[in-house]
Formats: sequence, C-alpha cells, structure tokens
Amino acid sequence: MKRATAVAVAVSLVLAGGAMADTIDVAFQYVTAGGEIDCWLGSTHFALGHNWADGIQKILTQNPSGSLATQVPVPTWASCFELGQNTDWTSSTYNVSTLSSALDAPKANLIRQLWGQNYDSAGWDTTTAIYGLGGAGWVAGEPASTATNVNALAFIYAIYEIRYDYDGTLGSLNLAADSFQMLTADAGTVPTGVQTATQNMLDGLVDPGSYSGPLPGLLALTSSTHQDLIVTPEPATMALMALGGVGLLARRRGKK
Repeated sequence: MKRATAVAVAVSLVLAGGAMADTIDVAFQYVTAGGEIDCWLGSTHFALGHNWADGIQKILTQNPSGSLATQVPVPTWASCFELGQNTDWTSSTYNVSTLSSALDAPKANLIRQLWGQNYDSAGWDTTTAIYGLGGAGWVAGEPASTATNVNALAFIYAIYEIRYDYDGTLGSLNLAADSFQMLTADAGTVPTGVQTATQNMLDGLVDPGSYSGPLPGLLALTSSTHQDLIVTPEPATMALMALGGVGLLARRRGKK
C-alpha cells in the first residue's frame, strides 16, 4: 500500500509538470500541412522572406528521459505555439511538461478546447511533405490553398492568438487587434481564406470557465533556443490525462 501511494504521488508530479525534469531530443523533419507565415506580433513582422512555412510539423523524437517524456510518440506531429524561434533539422533537447504547466491554465484549456474541436489528424498527420523535405524548401505546387493547408495554418494562428492575446475574455480573440495580428494573403504566398478560417475557429470557442466538453491531454515541448511545440501523448496516456486518471495510471504501471 505504501509503495502504491508513492507511485501515485510520483505520477501525479509528472502529470502536473512538477519537480521531475523530463526531456526529449527533437529534430524537425518537414511540414505536412500549412503555408507561408505572414503576421505581426507587436511591431515585429513575421514573413521571413516568403521562404518559411508554418503549420503541422512532423518531428523525430529521441532519447526520452522521464516518465512523461516516454509518452511522446516516436516520431510524431507537432503544432508550434511560439513566434520568434524556429525548429531545426539538427536535434535539440527540449523540456517536456503538460501544456497546463507551460501556460497559464485558462490559455492551456482554451487551446485544448481548440484542439478537440479542430485538429484534423486524418488530414494533417501524414507523411506527405509540403515544405522542408530533406532540408529543402517548398515542394512543387505548394503552398496551395487547399482546405487541408488553409485549416492547418488557421489552427496554428488560432493558437498564437490565444497565447499572445487572450486576457480571460473571448472578446480579446480578435485577429485585427492587440499584440498578435494576421495579414490577408500576401502576393499569393499565404493560402487564401486563412484569416477567415482562423477567426471562425476562435469564434467557436466557449469560455473555459463554463465549458463542459472533453479536453484532450496535451504535452508541451519547450526550449530556450528553439520553437516551443505542442504534441499529443500516446493515446492511452492522452485519455487518462484528459480524465485526470492519475490513480488508474499508477495502478496500471504497478502491474507486472
């Protein structure tokens, strides 16, 4: 009984992003859905010479250290939630925590709600590259204004809007105001319809304090030198995190 209690406490600390430091090595492989970035954060314009993509990234994950890090699939797909840094084809070490530990709880829960409503695993979690394959730039014909690309880029922009502008009220999620702002299609490089799709996703959210629907468990991969990422853990762990099933996880791991 004492041993089971200790296991439960340890698992609780891991899921809560507590004292246990989890790390994993991450290397960018390519973008599977998305498009050219063109947006503002304060006075900084992120367009990067029309040669960089944003969207759903396929990443290679290696050398997990810590119980939470071992729940990151190998490889997996990731969504960035930070402007100002980039991922890299060269492997770098990231810290692993729950998203609720990496951000304040209202923002994390709003992103989790956005994820549950809009993440298209069938369309986005693929092995088809639109950018970055083998260290190269855009694949021929990309970025195209397909529904898959438009919605993937809109999803990322919606995450940025929540992270940088959400002040506790849904009215603050306005792409034309405050710190994070989007531009419309620029010279054909940004897929058309992204701005509308992003605002539609944001308008579909419910105040976290009154939301009673499912919230998927999400993990944050964070780095001081590379772009922060969000990933979904292994399916069993994701379900337990969403339900708060710490005790169930402890009992499952206690079996031989």
